[in-house]
Amino acid sequence: MKKFISNRIILKYLVAFILLLSFYWKNELDRLPYLDQAFGTLRSIAIVFVFLQTVVIIYRIRNVITYDRTDNIIRSVTNAFTVFIYFSLFFLFLKYNGVSPVQFFTSISIVAAAVAIISKDYLTAILSGFFISFTKVVNIGEYITVGTSKGVVKDIKLTKLLLENDQGELIILSNEKVFQSDIINHSRSNKRQVILDFELSPSQSYNIEELENSLIESINKYTDHIVEDSFSLRVDQILIDKIKFTFLYTLKKLETEVASEIRRKTLRNLIKFIQSKHNTSSV
Repeated sequence: MKKFISNRIILKYLVAFILLLSFYWKNELDRLPYLDQAFGTLRSIAIVFVFLQTVVIIYRIRNVITYDRTDNIIRSVTNAFTVFIYFSLFFLFLKYNGVSPVQFFTSISIVAAAVAIISKDYLTAILSGFFISFTKVVNIGEYITVGTSKGVVKDIKLTKLLLENDQGELIILSNEKVFQSDIINHSRSNKRQVILDFELSPSQSYNIEELENSLIESINKYTDHIVEDSFSLRVDQILIDKIKFTFLYTLKKLETEVASEIRRKTLRNLIKFIQSKHNTSSV
């Protein structure tokens, strides 16, 4: 049975409803100004949480997305709620210092420029993240290239995009940088085709057929996921100091995680192959 809501979310729902029940003791809380202000803010956060989380659950059910998975829309709603919490706590802090939101906005004209300059990069990153998520320029789980970075999109945070490269390393990019960079979405452009580019030095002699067979053998256990006879090793460019190769094959189904795993396995085997040739030549 598919599960669309986690135990953690259920616990948060319970906390939210407990906070909303505090409304019944509002008259008593009014006698304690500090607690009244705090509970007022917490009730607002609880209302927004219940509304947004209910929308997310309905969205998960309609799109058959279990609680252990996510996508751009769900991540954007989560990020929006995080922003709301930050602003709510900030205005609560102002209230405790005797400043109302109206007074705050009417009195910051002198420091508005300084605030704008300081927060410019942060706000730009947040807005870029929302644009990337809602327009679905890239989706979580897709394999993309951003500038010189290449990998699977693992998550889109409030200000950062998390990318996992072929070596399993986590690359953290600013949403602003991603938004302003040229993006190649391999998951869409190549469909089920996986392409691995690499370079070798011409100073070391390699048997091309042996190299191709070694790469194919390294991923034999994934044959159930790969179209038969779709393997190909080609020479793209021959230069004085390097030879550019492309190894490619076609997946039976578009499975980003499987493609990433096969890519890592192929790269590691390629490194072993090169090292073995160097060790042989040095003997």
